[in-house]
Amino acid sequence: MRKYSTIVLLILLSPAFAADLFDFQSEYDSLAILLPQTEGKHRVDILFEMAYMLAPWEPEQCKPMADEILSISNEIGYQAGIGKGYQIKAEISFYNNDYITAFDFYNQAADALKGTVETRLLGLTLSQISVIYMYTNNIEKAFTIGPQVISIYKQNQHLEDLSMTYYAMGFYHNNYTRDAKASIAILKKALSLAVEEKMNSRCIGAVLISLGYAYAIGGKQDSAKIILHQGLSYFNDSLIPDRALKTEALYDIGLILDRYMKSDSAIYYFDFALKRAEDMSFMYCKYRASMFKADYYYRKNEIQKAIEGYEFSVKNALKVNASGLGFEDETYRRAPMNFWDVYKRTMTQSMLLIDAKECLARSYKRLSQLMESTGNTRKGLEYYKLYHSFTDTLNKVASNKQLLGLEIAYESERKNQQIGMLEQQTELQQYRIRQNSIFLYGLIALIVLLILFATLFFRQNRIKANQQNIQLKQRLFRSQMNPHFIFNSLASIQNSIINEDSMKASKYLARFSKLVRNILDSSAAETITLEAEINTIENYLTLQKIRYPEMIEFNVSVDDDIDVEATLIPPMLAQPFIENAIEHGLKAKETTGMIEVRFLLQKQNLILEIEDNGIGRLQAQENLKAKDSGHKSMATGITRQRINAMNKKLRKKISLDIVDLKNEAGEAAGTRVVFRIPFRVSLQVKP
Repeated sequence: MRKYSTIVLLILLSPAFAADLFDFQSEYDSLAILLPQTEGKHRVDILFEMAYMLAPWEPEQCKPMADEILSISNEIGYQAGIGKGYQIKAEISFYNNDYITAFDFYNQAADALKGTVETRLLGLTLSQISVIYMYTNNIEKAFTIGPQVISIYKQNQHLEDLSMTYYAMGFYHNNYTRDAKASIAILKKALSLAVEEKMNSRCIGAVLISLGYAYAIGGKQDSAKIILHQGLSYFNDSLIPDRALKTEALYDIGLILDRYMKSDSAIYYFDFALKRAEDMSFMYCKYRASMFKADYYYRKNEIQKAIEGYEFSVKNALKVNASGLGFEDETYRRAPMNFWDVYKRTMTQSMLLIDAKECLARSYKRLSQLMESTGNTRKGLEYYKLYHSFTDTLNKVASNKQLLGLEIAYESERKNQQIGMLEQQTELQQYRIRQNSIFLYGLIALIVLLILFATLFFRQNRIKANQQNIQLKQRLFRSQMNPHFIFNSLASIQNSIINEDSMKASKYLARFSKLVRNILDSSAAETITLEAEINTIENYLTLQKIRYPEMIEFNVSVDDDIDVEATLIPPMLAQPFIENAIEHGLKAKETTGMIEVRFLLQKQNLILEIEDNGIGRLQAQENLKAKDSGHKSMATGITRQRINAMNKKLRKKISLDIVDLKNEAGEAAGTRVVFRIPFRVSLQVKP
């Protein structure tokens, strides 16, 4: 299975109200026949059923239905009908990728539905608010909604909904916390409810596949294989939704076998999924299965097979990116594309397009590397340009999503303030009736002033902390872009050009430009991938080695268990200490020095070590005093300040230790800098 940048961490699903959303034509037609004979509440309910089924596929056709639902409901005072009308308006906006408007309508729907008998619809409405929060990275707000939805489903015995909610929580643990124990426990609850309620085959199959994945994460390979095959057996190939999801399950099993069991059987499942996808014109599945198959061959160093796989993936991802459709065959128009579509279509067209672009960026990157390794540098450069083109597009999408998240957060805060103000006004009115006392008026005024003061105080502290963080980033950026280093690098490039060594100049310039770009990108980010940090370190050390070819050697190593594309790390931690090691530890050394940069995984911590065999800190300080008695290590101090600022936001703290190394004779033998960083993984699929 996988992580989606376009699908939320935790989606609280709810079933259709009248019919299967993926096979509803006969039910829809039956409702359409009944509609002319109805009026009042009955007409509202039928219109809602029809619009709810149709909205994921034809949102524009639902607009007059939503307007009629609201018109009738307001006229007859049907509170649940008003909630249904806003719900359909929200669904229309959601599937038109207008999440701001959808967010507003879902909130209006939730307000209208509270206190009515439509508890299932209220759960769905709150779930969709959670979806939008998660999609726009307002994760904390989303998690406050989850317990409300679970409580509603439990209290009102909506057991199918509860089963799918547990299923979603299991997905979250599988893909983000990697907590196999928690995932197994909650997925067993989902499975038990699904079986007891005799839910449809694809729901039970999807829960079993997810449970098998959890066992694989937990290292219980034999149990995982049994459960995964049980899951496959539940999908009914005579049903279009099951047929599509079984194809999805096949390449997911291949992925599980490849990642967690290191099994060559993964290829069988990838090929099986691709054959079925070809028969169904399932473009979405074709590009994903082919990409994962190519990843398998890439790691096996079977270059030609990897190239063929990535090229096939690109071919199909381009089709999806151009059409916005997951299937070419009209027969499968309403079929689910992935396990989030088990009960309700959740992947909007916008999310699908982002997923296709992420696949293209990832595949082009791999193709560029493979072509360069085979000596086809021209083709490699073409693919590299395409990779950067899609990466830039995805960066813009991420920026837009961040702005969207801020706007959603603002709207949410504004709504909460309005609710708070209404509650305060009601309380104040009741207080006046009971007491009718000037003293109480003054007391309430004082309370309001205290609330305002506290709000301003905490807001001011937050602004001050943000300003301090920005200043630290600016100071760190200035320390990274050392003027002497820049001047010497440019001088070396100029010298290569003068000596007509164009190849050396080109390589030097490419390294230098990548380093500058990495530092510029990193300086604006809270965290970056470990892969990006390693690239920055290697570029910097390579440039330093070109400057001092006889003075330094270096080595950068990473534990095999660390996924460098998914692991997140605060940017630019290592570089200041590497620079100190070169400038103060190795320059004064008569023999060639060595710098070791190591990334290790210990329990739940990422260990970063920077070790040199220089003259040691004590001798370096004495040398500095002789040259400049007022010298202070600015970059080291800034790094410590950064760590202190970051630790205020973290439950598990980052630590920094500096160890003076000694040889057997007790003499200085270098320095080791050790960062202990809480292990974090990206919530997005890496391109």
